[in-house]
Amino acid sequence: MSQVLQGFTSFLQKYELDSPGGLFQASLDQMSPELAHHLRLCAIPHLFSPRILMLLVPGLSKEKAIEECNFFNELPSVRQYASSLFAFGEDVRSYLFKQWLAEYPNEEFITANRRLTDHFASGPIEEGADADSLRINRVFHEIGADRDKGFEDLESVLRDRRQHGLLGECDTLIRVAREYESVLTDSQRATLVYHEAKLATDRWRWEEARRLLDQLIANPSLAPELKTKVLVRKGLLDHENRKWSSAIKSFKDALDVLKQVHDQELATRLDYRIKLDLGITYRDMGELHSAKELMFESLRQARRVGSNSGMALAYNSLGTLFRKEGEGSAAIKAYQRSLDMLKKDDDSYRMGQVWNNLGLAFLDERQWKKGEEALHESLDLKASAGDTIGLAKTYNNLMQVYRKQQLRDEALGAGKKALQYFQEVGDYYDMALVMRNLGRLHRSAKDNAAALKYWDDAIKYFERADAQSEAQALKEEITFLKVRKKRRIPWWAWCLYIPAGLIIFGGLLLFLLGVILVTRL
Repeated sequence: MSQVLQGFTSFLQKYELDSPGGLFQASLDQMSPELAHHLRLCAIPHLFSPRILMLLVPGLSKEKAIEECNFFNELPSVRQYASSLFAFGEDVRSYLFKQWLAEYPNEEFITANRRLTDHFASGPIEEGADADSLRINRVFHEIGADRDKGFEDLESVLRDRRQHGLLGECDTLIRVAREYESVLTDSQRATLVYHEAKLATDRWRWEEARRLLDQLIANPSLAPELKTKVLVRKGLLDHENRKWSSAIKSFKDALDVLKQVHDQELATRLDYRIKLDLGITYRDMGELHSAKELMFESLRQARRVGSNSGMALAYNSLGTLFRKEGEGSAAIKAYQRSLDMLKKDDDSYRMGQVWNNLGLAFLDERQWKKGEEALHESLDLKASAGDTIGLAKTYNNLMQVYRKQQLRDEALGAGKKALQYFQEVGDYYDMALVMRNLGRLHRSAKDNAAALKYWDDAIKYFERADAQSEAQALKEEITFLKVRKKRRIPWWAWCLYIPAGLIIFGGLLLFLLGVILVTRL
């Protein structure tokens, strides 16, 4: 074999040119070591720029950074986003990023991520950067700078974004965190699956959520703390699907596993929360006595440890139980006590939810003015807290308030607002509910064309949310409306029927008079 052919063969074997990474490595090895190293550093962030390169290579001049970024942009695997932002193709960046993780923990990698964390925490420096992308990048690089601390921050941000209904951002956070999967602990990897299951539940993807939760429950090495939370989440999923027996079993299993948790403060907090969830399930299945016992037990435990949030949740749940019992005044007092507890913690997010429930309790008592005021208070708090889902639900409730008071225009306005917010978060099931209600409003106003339009859309979204029974019920309602419409007699027919009826009636009357006269004669 000739030397040229041997060299070519060894070249192919060395770089695996049929893979994107191998082809790129061949290009990288043709550069100077310094330039190649700078290029590898640029693969740590998702996007790079002259400013970021200067951050990663202290002492590099602005002119040199611009020159190198422009050179990198000539590579087939690099593309330009904005005037000064560049990105690798995903395959190539993944190849380079895995090289860094193979050396983890690497001091240079950790230092670079620490600098990038500070960079993205400082505000919108790069062109086109928004608050969401800055937050996502900050969390991503915080994990690289300090894995355990960064993962804690990831969980905190996930809870906050999920609470505000920003599920798309949660998806992105989990996806970028998975780039570190090879260096995460088993517990951290399991926790990511847990958060994926919560998101699947939020999106009504029941089978996906159940699969992920069952996968975690089957893991024999799962920590008791996480297993308890997983069982609670499975109980909530079954509760949402009205599978009461399964929900109760999951909550009771969670209480059993909780006995293995050594952190007593966490165990106490989880204990009264699980009992409250169990009580809510009994309440919603109609076993109000068992529900009340568990809710009061949860309240006593929360009071014993001085948890304002725990007491607030218990009072809020009791308020809804009292509404089920028809005890409107007791429900109002319970919601007001819940608000008192939340004010102590300045928890405006949950206050918005409780004001909503208080408004409904006032409406049960036909106190329209107080009910409307409470719902508007809820809207103000939810708007300031960025609670998109909460805003949608309260506008939906406000639509019902206006409908009951025959305020059609106000009801339509509130319904359209509710629909807008549910669309923002992609909540197909609640979108369908609002569309169904808007259709009924239009039907009551004799606008059947608009009603049918909303109902057709509602059916599509019920089916997308896998709510087949609701979709079928609405189809039957539409069929009934169309049958009634077909049976309606047009005006011109009435013009014929009424005179004909009068003639027949007159004829019968004359006939009877004739009979009477003949009888008398």
